[in-house]
Amino acid sequence: MHKNGYQKLGINTIHDLTNLLDREDVKQLIGKNYDFYRELWLSNYASVVMGEPRKPVKGRYNIFAFFFFPVWAGYRKLYSILGVIILFILGFALLDTYVGYELSSFSGFISLFLWLIYQDLYFEHIIKSSRKLDKMHSHERLLAYIKRYGGTSVMSAILSIPVCIAIMFIIAFVMFLFFPPPV
Repeated sequence: MHKNGYQKLGINTIHDLTNLLDREDVKQLIGKNYDFYRELWLSNYASVVMGEPRKPVKGRYNIFAFFFFPVWAGYRKLYSILGVIILFILGFALLDTYVGYELSSFSGFISLFLWLIYQDLYFEHIIKSSRKLDKMHSHERLLAYIKRYGGTSVMSAILSIPVCIAIMFIIAFVMFLFFPPPV
């Protein structure tokens, strides 16, 4: 993320970011590995905006997010991003089949791109979710929102696998019926 990206999200100083990340509801939104993400995002802000040398953060590059991004997105309850990824898989599979099965290596570049921006995607998700929490006046609604969209979910991670596979099989089947591969 760049300096303007932080400003668009309403983060103008390191103090703004620290105040946001130290809120109890934001801690609950992040859930597991809160300390890691807090340190990571503070380090990124200090490096990008303040020009300080990048502080080493153990685990900065999540290899799991590189190889299994839809599973990671499901685990972190990034449902809107997961939906976009599934739609992208659908579109890419259709395009790949239509062009003649020659775009397969492109998916590696997509995985690399998602891996490079996964921290920013998750950060933006937390910022937007915290803004929704700010607008809630009912404590019960706030807790329900955090339970539904905050923390992590092993079940969502597990379900993202068959959903992605099923979509790919459905696409392959439909494409095979209507656009058989050239012989």
